[in-house]
Amino acid sequence: MSCPSRRGVLSGLAALTVSTIPALANPDPDAALLAACASYMEKEAAYNLAFHRQCDAEEAGDKAEERRLCDLQAQIAQEQDEALGVIIETMAQTAAGRAAKAEVAMTLVQSNLAGEALSKEDAMMWSLAEDAAGRSLFPPP
Repeated sequence: MSCPSRRGVLSGLAALTVSTIPALANPDPDAALLAACASYMEKEAAYNLAFHRQCDAEEAGDKAEERRLCDLQAQIAQEQDEALGVIIETMAQTAAGRAAKAEVAMTLVQSNLAGEALSKEDAMMWSLAEDAAGRSLFPPP
């Protein structure tokens, strides 16, 4: 039985290392945060849609639809809270993570019909969110 040469072993290790580099290549450190932010924002849109439909049902006097949409909003809010828990507990490590987190924060800012912050606390949150995102942001309508 012959021993493998040193050159053969080293070239085999080199090939193994090169073939595993893509798998180990710097994965996005904010992947979980970005997924939680995307989930939260999807649920925010669904909640707002259900709210507007509930208002329409109320105007139409459709109590059953109004109750159904109220229950749907409660379910969506609970799912949103789960995503928000992940977002709150996760420190953003990239510009994209900070921007996504800032957009989520803007959903919590209360504004008046003129689009101005309702309180100093809301104005501070708005300012901090814009700093984190590196751009102007606006609360959802």
